[in-house]
Amino acid sequence: ALMLIVFAGMLALYVFHSVWVTSEAYSSPSIVLAAKSADGSSIIFDDYREAYSWLRHNTPPDAKVMSWWDYGYQVSAIANRTTIIDNNTWNNTHIATVALAFASAEAQAIKVLEMLSVDYVMVVFGGLTGMASDDMNKFRWMARVAEGVFDGNKTVAGIRPIVY
Repeated sequence: ALMLIVFAGMLALYVFHSVWVTSEAYSSPSIVLAAKSADGSSIIFDDYREAYSWLRHNTPPDAKVMSWWDYGYQVSAIANRTTIIDNNTWNNTHIATVALAFASAEAQAIKVLEMLSVDYVMVVFGGLTGMASDDMNKFRWMARVAEGVFDGNKTVAGIRPIVY
């Protein structure tokens, strides 16, 4: 009888642990992120959903949105807006063109935006909330992608990438 009670207790702990892992690790949607602060309290990042909702309700239906490729499918599906690049990363030159716009000075980036007929630019900034996966932390990769395609001999919209 004691073995049966121990076995039932272990089974109950296993089920409890499995439900907890599923709820914490596998059930979090990618547009609403959850994290723990230093004091252990929960932080909810709902910025993506709010941004997509804003785009859907405050921009014309034919607006073209430029963001880093990570957000392309979500902008297209949730905001119902045309994206310049998306998660289908087969066109490295097109991704590098957007990377060049993000990594260039404003006066140079405007030329790229005009060439691509961009209406809105979506930039993710998590500095105030401590979200580490914002576009500022992806900047090094944007510069590398742009430099990898547009070396010193190639230009887009009349500009060459700056090597950082």
